[in-house]
Amino acid sequence: MQEATDTDLLSDTIHGKKGKPRPGVEAVAKFTAGMLSADHRIASFSINGWDTHLSQARVFQRPTKDLAAAITALKANLSPEIWRKTAILAITEFGRTARENGSAGTDHGTGGVAILAGGAVAGGKVYRDWPSLADGELLEDRDLRPTMDLRQIAAAMLRQQFGISTRDLEASVFPGLVVDKRPAFLRG
Repeated sequence: MQEATDTDLLSDTIHGKKGKPRPGVEAVAKFTAGMLSADHRIASFSINGWDTHLSQARVFQRPTKDLAAAITALKANLSPEIWRKTAILAITEFGRTARENGSAGTDHGTGGVAILAGGAVAGGKVYRDWPSLADGELLEDRDLRPTMDLRQIAAAMLRQQFGISTRDLEASVFPGLVVDKRPAFLRG
């Protein structure tokens, strides 16, 4: 209980108090690195700005720079030993349409992408088929066709990083998911 209270108090340094400005993603990543360097094994934070209904070419630049800055700051603030054990999963709760709307943006869609980073990741690979963007190939003529449930990626990482059994992943962590035992995203 005390650890949860301490962590909640520390989170005020990330989010700021009401009425005060919020620090940038680099400060959040640095704080996260501090927690991962101590007793914490899992951390989570959000980067906003991905909802690009208009002017996507301009709006999309900020969150992508924020994501790159967060990963870079996290690596810079972790020891090489901890970085080698670190796996980062960047996902969104919804995809974007493949077709641009009338406001030079995209709307909520079905298919998306997950980005894996970190010293524990076997990088430089695309792990699933990339569906076609050709006419007639889009889901409902607007969305990228999903090729994998994003929960499969999270389940594979939890299994590989923490040894969580497939049975526990399917029954408790991601009820209803049949875990694909093939994905190996992390270094062996």
